[in-house]
Amino acid sequence: MDDHRTDDALGQVREGVHELAEAAPTEARRVVRVELKRWWPKLIISVAVVVLLIVVGGGYAIVDLYFKSAATSATLSSLQQAQAAKAAGEKANSELQARGQPTVPIPDPGSAPDPTVIAQAATAQVLASLSGRYVPFTDLGPAIARYFAANPVTPAGPSPQQLFDSISAYYQANPPTPAKDGKPGADGANGQDGANGKDGKDGHTPTAEEIQAIFADYLRQHPEALCPNGGQFAQIRVQLADGGAADTWQCVVATYPAPSKTPSTTPTSPGG
Repeated sequence: MDDHRTDDALGQVREGVHELAEAAPTEARRVVRVELKRWWPKLIISVAVVVLLIVVGGGYAIVDLYFKSAATSATLSSLQQAQAAKAAGEKANSELQARGQPTVPIPDPGSAPDPTVIAQAATAQVLASLSGRYVPFTDLGPAIARYFAANPVTPAGPSPQQLFDSISAYYQANPPTPAKDGKPGADGANGQDGANGKDGKDGHTPTAEEIQAIFADYLRQHPEALCPNGGQFAQIRVQLADGGAADTWQCVVATYPAPSKTPSTTPTSPGG
């Protein structure tokens, strides 16, 4: 009888073990689902935060790289323009030297601000384009117009005012020489030598304002020199979004009152 009870007990144990083995995977899956539901939102948030940090960090890096690249490109462009202007200016200086005229000192790019290099080179080009050393100063008007027609104003310069100042400084350092004495007069009726001609007038050193007036007067008479499609060559000061201002020179056909919320423009002719 004891053996029979023992067999029953062992049978119950075996059945219990089989039931537990069959139920274990189901229970395990249930527990996993419960825990997954419990931790899933936290896991998603954590992953999203990590991804966001990566994207934002990458975005800042890309934007920073872009602005650094843009600044570097602008610097290189200005330097390249100064180098090209230096070469053109030295060529013009050789022409001035060939006709016995003082040359324009042009600093090496990198040793002086790029606008200074470009303005000095432009001065040499304008002077070399004149028909000779002794010419009326009114010839500066078309000479300056020809320069700007071939070399539009850029942020690196030169602006018309920079060129006026540079040309004036050249003449201040190298005053025009007095004109030559007049030729002797014709012989008199009795064969006597005629009186000497009048002395030539002393050379005049033009100021930047006078050069500006000559240039403006030329453009008034020949607007097509810089604006072949119509309009007036004028300085436009644009108000920037950050409160600053930027100047540009364009052919202005007409002006309109600017809305208060848009950039404003103020055209100013070369003559002021």
